[in-house]
Amino acid sequence: MKTTSKNLLRKVGLGRAATFLLLTLVLAAVLYFHWASPPFSAVASRSMEPVFTLGDLILVEEVMPAEVKEGDIVVFEVPGAIRERYNYPPSIAHRVIKVDTSGGGLAFRTKGDNTGEDPFTVLPKDIKGKVRAIIPHVGYLILFFQSKQGLAFILAAGIIYLVYCFSGEIERRGRSLRRAVSSALASEFIVHTEELEQRQERTSQTVSSALEQFATAMAQYAKHLESHTDAVKGLAAGSRDLQAAVRDQNQVLERLKDALGGGRPRAEQPRPTGEVRFPPGCYRGKEGSLRGHR
Repeated sequence: MKTTSKNLLRKVGLGRAATFLLLTLVLAAVLYFHWASPPFSAVASRSMEPVFTLGDLILVEEVMPAEVKEGDIVVFEVPGAIRERYNYPPSIAHRVIKVDTSGGGLAFRTKGDNTGEDPFTVLPKDIKGKVRAIIPHVGYLILFFQSKQGLAFILAAGIIYLVYCFSGEIERRGRSLRRAVSSALASEFIVHTEELEQRQERTSQTVSSALEQFATAMAQYAKHLESHTDAVKGLAAGSRDLQAAVRDQNQVLERLKDALGGGRPRAEQPRPTGEVRFPPGCYRGKEGSLRGHR
């Protein structure tokens, strides 16, 4: 099992190394085609048909500008201002139709076999060489590498490959970061939980103390009510005793009255009512007796 794992890791490592080398070579080729002058060039138009066509690869032979003559097919660079104005590629292969030596200098007029004359004069410093051989359809790959889309594709592929190569390290770093964040969150949670427990304990102690005080107050109030109850009971008993004493006193008074009156009490004589008439010649004296006239 260990041997199989080692072989697999070795194969994965070799595959990554080969892919990295291939991408490096392709990127180097792209940069070379963009900023260097290789001894070959890809045909980017149909201006020279039927001699060669779009996508063909032409091999370039270096030549001195003075050796160029009419009828030669030369490869030359197109200045930037002309490329922007007339939509020309960076380099092009056209046939020389005139060698101009007037004015003490050397210049060339060119045209494509399938198009009209070029609207500019080619200078000796722009000539890269003459066409020596043609390889059909091989230039498409070079055209792709020379395009902005090809450069963007190679850069994107390189970035994706680098991400793939370092994915294991990125994953390990991510796990470490997650562990660190989880540890920090756990520590904060523990501290927060301890604070909550302490607050809960203090609250429980406060509630317990309040309940104890309330129980003590209720006990004291119960004792107070019990003392009031005893007082009320004492007053009730005293009232009953007082009533009994009053009854006894009334009985004694009745007995005493009976003893002083000789037994049964005498009936009271009814007093006369209305006007009292006296006989003629009589009057009531001070003592209440009737007396006559003298």
